[in-house]
Amino acid sequence: MIRTTFTAICLLIASMTASYSFEVSEQVTPSKIDSIAIYINDGAKDGCWTNLGEAKRYAEDKLELAGFTVRSSNDKWTPKGYALEISITSRRQTYADCHGKINLSLYQPNWVDGVYGNFEVGRGGGVFLGYENANQNILEYIQKFIEAFPK
Repeated sequence: MIRTTFTAICLLIASMTASYSFEVSEQVTPSKIDSIAIYINDGAKDGCWTNLGEAKRYAEDKLELAGFTVRSSNDKWTPKGYALEISITSRRQTYADCHGKINLSLYQPNWVDGVYGNFEVGRGGGVFLGYENANQNILEYIQKFIEAFPK
């Protein structure tokens, strides 16, 4: 009985938190990156992410405050141009809470000898459970990711 109660309490506490991790190369500085375009990959279902525009604007503002130039995702790529992709996969539980995974990736598209690939210089994200939606989590993840950039 005590073990079952303890397990239930641990699961309850874990369900009310978000777990994340971020890693960014020491080379990620405004002097080495011409501009950054932001892309949103929305894999949230059942209303688990409703503020996509707010997340994009927040990322733009945070990058500009950190000294980076933000360009439109429709602008032409430059040799030192990078992309910040914000992705979420999420769905609502039957009891009305959302759970999911948030990923952030900073990369530069590359073509080498006819082969296309992404040169990733930053990655982070995590999982969440027990929230009405991912709106507040995504803003926190963006902030923590950009705080991981070298100073």
